[in-house]
Amino acid sequence: MIGGSPIESPYYPGTYPAQPSYQTYPAQQQPSANRTSLVRSTQTAPNMGQFRMQAADEPASRRELPRLEVPSPDRFGLGAKNRIVEVDWTDVHRRLAAQSITSFHLQKLSNGFRFTIVVPTANGERHSITSESDTDADAIDQALNRAERRQW
Repeated sequence: MIGGSPIESPYYPGTYPAQPSYQTYPAQQQPSANRTSLVRSTQTAPNMGQFRMQAADEPASRRELPRLEVPSPDRFGLGAKNRIVEVDWTDVHRRLAAQSITSFHLQKLSNGFRFTIVVPTANGERHSITSESDTDADAIDQALNRAERRQW
């Protein structure tokens, strides 16, 4: 038959190369078996460029996380600073008057309170008593107790 595809025959070995029954990707160029033909067919693979099997990662949106706050020991009732003791100023003034104390000063410190009182002595001198504590009520009580016992 003329014009049909060539058939490889055991009688004419090596005339045509064996063709695969499926097409490979990218298609490969088959060398022409007939070097004397005037028409050459070439088949080139298309330029595929760079090919990744994964899309680019999108930048993650930064969401603002809530501020983490550690509870203070006061909330759990730990330590002397956590005691809420109301100062009974009526009692403090009564005790100050009983000792004839001429002046007092309560100072807030970074780690507690300082209470200072000035006590007159029998010979007319003045003596200062200072007490520091975690709470104002404790500092006041300690200073007044020392004044009442005359421990200066």
